[in-house]
Amino acid sequence: MQGNTLICGYLDVKISAKSRRGLTPWKAWQKQWCELKRLDNIENGVELKLKSSMEGSVLNCLLLPRSSTICRTESRTKQYAFGVFAMGRTQKPLLFLSGASESDAQDWIASIRKMLCVASYLPVGESNFHVSVVDNVHSRAAGLVGLHGVLGSNSQEIVISDPCTGDPRLCWYWHQFHQFHFQAPAHPVDDKRIIVMHTSG
Repeated sequence: MQGNTLICGYLDVKISAKSRRGLTPWKAWQKQWCELKRLDNIENGVELKLKSSMEGSVLNCLLLPRSSTICRTESRTKQYAFGVFAMGRTQKPLLFLSGASESDAQDWIASIRKMLCVASYLPVGESNFHVSVVDNVHSRAAGLVGLHGVLGSNSQEIVISDPCTGDPRLCWYWHQFHQFHFQAPAHPVDDKRIIVMHTSG
C-alpha cells in the first residue's frame, strides 16, 4: 500500500442517525473542515477528522471501512451531496457530505475511493479517462449506483474498467446509445466535465 496521504478542505457534513458508531447524529448540515488520511490498515482505509475550522479542535473522528460504498445521494437542500455507506444488505449510511459543485463533490469522492483501495491505480493513457456515474434515479434503476472506473472505447463499444485491475466492469455497444451531450453547468468549474448519455431503450 502507498504511504499515508492527507487531503483536506471544507465540506458540508451531516452525520446519519443510522451510523451506529457512537456519534451524535446531526439533523442539519454543518460546514466542517475535513481531513482525510489514508491508513495502512486492512479493515479501515481512511481516517476522517471533522473540525469547525482548519485550526480548530477535532469534533469527530471516523474510520471508514475499506468495504465502504461512496456514491452521490439526493438531498432537499444540498445539490451536490454524497454519502459513505457501510457494505451489506442494509447499506447503512455512515455520513453524508456535500461539495460546492459537481466537480468538487466528484474530486472528493474520487479521493476517498482511491484511499480506500488497497491496490494502486493503473496508469491511464491519453485516450482513457477516470469517470464516475453521477448517481440519480436512472442509475439506480439500471443498477449502476457507485459505478466508477476508467472509460475507454473502440470501434464497437464503450468500456468502463476497474481502475486497479483493468478488468471490465461494464460494456456498452455504440448502437445502445442515440445521443451524447454536455450537461448545462450550474457552476463554471463544471463546464464540459459532465456528459449525459442517452440509451436507446
